[in-house]
Amino acid sequence: MNVRVRRILKVVLIVSFVLVFLLMGVLLFLGPIIKSATERVGPLVLGVPIKVEKVSVDVLGGCFRLKNLRVGNPPGYSADPLAALGELRVAIDVSSLPGKGPVVIEEVAIVKPKFAYEVVDGVSNVDALKALLQKKLAGKIAAAQAAQAAQPAQAAPASQEAPVKKKKEARKVIIDRFECRDGEVSFRGGMTFGKSIALPLPSIVLTDIGRPSNGTSLLGAVQEMFTAIANAVGKTVLFVAGAVGDAGRAALDAGGAVGQAALDAGGVVGKAALNAGGVVGQAALDAGGTVVGTVGDVGKAALGGVQDAGSAVKDAGKGLLDTIGDLF
Repeated sequence: MNVRVRRILKVVLIVSFVLVFLLMGVLLFLGPIIKSATERVGPLVLGVPIKVEKVSVDVLGGCFRLKNLRVGNPPGYSADPLAALGELRVAIDVSSLPGKGPVVIEEVAIVKPKFAYEVVDGVSNVDALKALLQKKLAGKIAAAQAAQAAQPAQAAPASQEAPVKKKKEARKVIIDRFECRDGEVSFRGGMTFGKSIALPLPSIVLTDIGRPSNGTSLLGAVQEMFTAIANAVGKTVLFVAGAVGDAGRAALDAGGAVGQAALDAGGVVGKAALNAGGVVGQAALDAGGTVVGTVGDVGKAALGGVQDAGSAVKDAGKGLLDTIGDLF
């Protein structure tokens, strides 16, 4: 084998080993880097704490997965997370990374999320976070407009002023498909008697986020996706609230019907008791009259008998006296 060929093969082997080690380093350290960046940048975007348990990366496929991502509640709500995402999968079109154009994200998928719906002073935590995102986006738009208005109409000559370094503009994003599936909402309130109930969340699908305008800010894309989630969560809770309200009204109507039936039955029983009492009283009166009449007749008969007996005794006495008188 030629010496030159040997040298080329040696260089190729060395480069191959270096590339393998670099790839291994990327696979080992890119996951923790993405995890750290998510937990640091996420609160700046959403305004709430973000925690990630684990990140897996497919470098060649341009895909990474965040396992058990937890999104905290806005200020004023419980310390429990507003959302616990079983998995957040992001697939990036690697060919869109070089250059200054929008970064194309082929898919953002949220799998098996659990949302905890809370209400404080009539405002839910979901609506509070949505309002916070809208405020942040409005502030960013206002800041960009103010910076654009502050730029001089004409650049000053280089000899008179030092060149002003322009702030690097953030790249825009396009999301081809967003999906949220197999989710649930836990709801606790007065209508559930303080008990938490789990409600299935309908699947959510959005397409072409930012594409009509050739890209949108990352904050704008996040706001659009979260608004779709917030609307679905709100509709689910309202549907259950309406069902509970209908059940409550049905229970009240049934209770009213039972109460009215009890009152009607009580009236019938009371009336029957009064009628029966009247009949018994009249029978007692009639029986009393009969007894009195009978006693009177017995008394009259007894008196007549006594009078007859007295007359008989008188006659017998007179006869006895007459007999004694005859003896003397």
